[in-house]
Amino acid sequence: MCGIIGVISKKSLKTSTIKKMNDAIAHRGPDGEGFFFAGDVINDIHLEKIDTATSKNLNVAFGHKRLSIIDLSRQGHQPMSYIDRYWIT
Repeated sequence: MCGIIGVISKKSLKTSTIKKMNDAIAHRGPDGEGFFFAGDVINDIHLEKIDTATSKNLNVAFGHKRLSIIDLSRQGHQPMSYIDRYWIT
């Protein structure tokens, strides 16, 4: 089963902290990972498969570990967006 993590905060978020949280659930999905950040983010490590958006009031981060069982295509990569405004994981 896939795994997700998330943080909503008024404080700045570090990409390294979100990566550590996502690594802690590696057993939930060895087939891929993705990240979403919005707001004030301190980019202190390089992450692949990252999506970003702007946010005025809150800082948001999501991480996703993927377990591919049925949909093995690239279309199943998460987080997913719709018209670059709505995001899900």
